[in-house]
Amino acid sequence: MTGMTRGACRASSHQQLPMAYKLKPALSYCVIDERCYFLDLDDNRYFAFSGELNSFFLACARDAYLSVDERIAQELERRTLLTRGEAPTQISPFQVAAPNVVVEPSCGSLYLAVRAVHAYLLAVRCIKTAALRGASGLLRREQLRRVSRPQSLIDIAAGVSRAKRWLGAHDRCLQWSVATALLLLRNGYQAKVVLGVCAKPFAAHCWVQVEEVLVSDSLERVAMFTPVAAL
Repeated sequence: MTGMTRGACRASSHQQLPMAYKLKPALSYCVIDERCYFLDLDDNRYFAFSGELNSFFLACARDAYLSVDERIAQELERRTLLTRGEAPTQISPFQVAAPNVVVEPSCGSLYLAVRAVHAYLLAVRCIKTAALRGASGLLRREQLRRVSRPQSLIDIAAGVSRAKRWLGAHDRCLQWSVATALLLLRNGYQAKVVLGVCAKPFAAHCWVQVEEVLVSDSLERVAMFTPVAAL
């Protein structure tokens, strides 16, 4: 009888172990003033929660290995925002190193400006076809390509700057960021398109970083936004 009791206790204990969860692929979030803001790359949308769902993610942001509220986790799983993962549960906000150096481009060469235009047109087509998911796929594929004679980071930034003067850059931060990252990846740089948000009023922006070097923007401008994802 004692052995049966011990076995039952072990079984009961096993059944009570909490499930482990993780964010679904392509979903990330950041925290601004105690509010969580999300970006779903697959659905191409930003959104936020209020009430207990926001509190759930705030708790996860404070403790990445938190024993989560099973009821809320199952509700988020039903909404396909969480998936089952390996223990322990980790639902951390997105993080990336803040840039502390900015590239100051000089007068760009005609060759690199033309290459930047080609990259921009490719980025526009991919974004028009499949939005953020298309841009992400394009950059992943580009990591496999390399030019035979790589250009310097400063020269690439200068070529992009010259191309922007030809085509215009207002309200085109995603297209130009993807184009810039394409050129950098082709030349062997580990470039990222970082997407950020600000809350009041809500706005989204993106820029290009190579580690902690800012390539496509000003430090003052990107400091206004909290990073939420990277392509």
